[in-house]
Amino acid sequence: MRALGDVLEAMVTCGQRWPSVHAELVHRYDPGTAADARRAALARDLGNRVPAPGRTPAPGPALPAAVVPVPASPWAGEDATDPVVRRGRLLATAEALRVEWPDEDEVTVVHGERWRRRRGEAVSGTGILGNPPPRPGLARRPGVVAREQLLVRPWLLLSWVRPRVVAPVHVGGRPSTRLAALPRSGPRPVELVGLADGAQRFDLVVDDETGVLVEFSAYFAGRLLERTALRHLTIGDVADPRLFDLDALELPPLSEN
Repeated sequence: MRALGDVLEAMVTCGQRWPSVHAELVHRYDPGTAADARRAALARDLGNRVPAPGRTPAPGPALPAAVVPVPASPWAGEDATDPVVRRGRLLATAEALRVEWPDEDEVTVVHGERWRRRRGEAVSGTGILGNPPPRPGLARRPGVVAREQLLVRPWLLLSWVRPRVVAPVHVGGRPSTRLAALPRSGPRPVELVGLADGAQRFDLVVDDETGVLVEFSAYFAGRLLERTALRHLTIGDVADPRLFDLDALELPPLSEN
């Protein structure tokens, strides 16, 4: 079994260990569990802002007297009972990331700290990683920009979770290490705001050679909230830089290059 220090070193130096990686991408999430976790997290946050008798309220946005915030209604589909499974493709270099969801005709490119998403024939989003929500108090859905980047930038997780080694495993024939992790107290990094809100524990699988996070699972109340996994991970040569051109999202998908 690998020592925790060796696994953490692989995660921190992940981007220095390969010219490029590509893999099949599978994202599974349970909308009902996600809704329960989000409501629990919101209730906890609101409870933390209620001062005990005789104590000064914690700093935060001022609320008019007699106004009591209530949890937001669930997003469309969040009360569905069936898990949702999405399948796509991922290509990454140390500085860039390209994610494709063919069934949704969606492509997202991250280059440095900038990202852009195309859905169908139109650009549907663009911005800077870690930008705050547009208005104070609004929940921001994680989206591909947060979720998939942590697979190839796993060091982002280390300031948010406390991991421990569980067991050596093989994923797709590649030696890997499974970690269990708990969230740290306090705010998470801005790059991960909105990711797995309300999750109580995590399972991580780290590829021993590359440091890539080949599986990220979040749980709430013993139920799987979401899992993002890479399958058939392959180390490649220097990738075609045109695939990461933010102004050229009309390029053919990875399978055609």
